[in-house]
Amino acid sequence: SVFILVGLGSIGSKYAPDQPAGKHCFGCHIGESDLIQFSIMVLMVVVVGLYMLWQVRHEPDPLGIIRELRVCMYCGASAVLGVGFTLTDPGNLRRDGLFEWLWLVSFAILVFHTIQCPVQVWMTYGTVSNNSETITLHEILESRQGTAVFESYLATEFSAENLYMVEAVKKFKDKATDSRCSQAQVLQEAQKVYDTYIKEGTMLEVNL
Repeated sequence: SVFILVGLGSIGSKYAPDQPAGKHCFGCHIGESDLIQFSIMVLMVVVVGLYMLWQVRHEPDPLGIIRELRVCMYCGASAVLGVGFTLTDPGNLRRDGLFEWLWLVSFAILVFHTIQCPVQVWMTYGTVSNNSETITLHEILESRQGTAVFESYLATEFSAENLYMVEAVKKFKDKATDSRCSQAQVLQEAQKVYDTYIKEGTMLEVNL
């Protein structure tokens, strides 16, 4: 965002005085109320996006979706910053016709929509042709949301007990390696796994 602001600032300062309409003229004027409404809308999008990023902060991102969402949030913040500069006009650059701060907003929106549309299409074609980016079972089990989706799928296949056993074995291994757990507790957990998933005739017996 900082590089975008600096780059656009230098471009705007160079080319704004050469506009065909001349200084002090920027075509259709946008009122302050319109800019404030736009800022509120963008801020709402940014807040929702930041909440989503917080929820998936520990999730794997093999498709780069989280990275793209983060860039979009940067663009939204840059757009709000551009509106703020337009309203305050630091250095009176807009008033003197040296630079139009709304260019920052336009550029941020352009980058935002480029990431949301053409880049998504390009990434989709790239993912289809490159099977090396597929998510592994280990990555799914390490992801809270991935595990929930996988559990829903296994339920439709009437095999959710396989996932439950994996989670139970993981819990057993955690207790077995925990120095605070006694041998009796570890054996109790092992017996629980056997009685629930391995013993013949149990409701959640897995196919071994």
